Amino acid sequence: MNIIVINASARQDGNTAIAVDKYLSEFKVHQARIKTYNLRSLKYSGCIDCRSCHQTGECILKDDITPLYRDYDKADILIAASPIYFLSVSAQLKAVIDRTQAVWASKYILNSPAIDREKKRLGVFIATGGASLGSNANMVARTVINMYFKAVNTQYTDELIVYNTDTLSLGNNAQKQTELKERGLLLFQKASRSFADKH
Repeated sequence: MNIIVINASARQDGNTAIAVDKYLSEFKVHQARIKTYNLRSLKYSGCIDCRSCHQTGECILKDDITPLYRDYDKADILIAASPIYFLSVSAQLKAVIDRTQAVWASKYILNSPAIDREKKRLGVFIATGGASLGSNANMVARTVINMYFKAVNTQYTDELIVYNTDTLSLGNNAQKQTELKERGLLLFQKASRSFADKH
């Protein structure tokens, strides 16, 4: 089972990283293959709208997220993890999402998909937010993530947003840590069944 994690937090070992770690606890016990892109450590740029991908199906930019295009295709599970900034995802993640224009172009302009459209990938959105907000406050982030997962042929399978981290950090929130582990366990069970059916 191949898991791709995109950690879009600017902070090392912050709330977002803790959330992902707890969510993946069961997968780590079973030694799933997990590859993490810590965006804060990578050098890359957002889409420059050159439209080269409309001709080639590939992004003309070659940088630290170029391998991600291949990893999208290999992934069984894609986890997008981000702090919530002004009701949406971080700029680091939005730049990565915009670069999936190349995948979109390969499918809908060139009719030569750069990604296996028949493969069933599971998508998870994990987010942390400093403010105390209701569950409908982050519709902008959900909309962005929904379009992202559609671009890379991934089913939006789970979402967990941890609020109020400015008051109570996730590292000190045992209840939320347990919830993350439990939700991760449910996804592990779902993914294991799906993986077994394919093999």
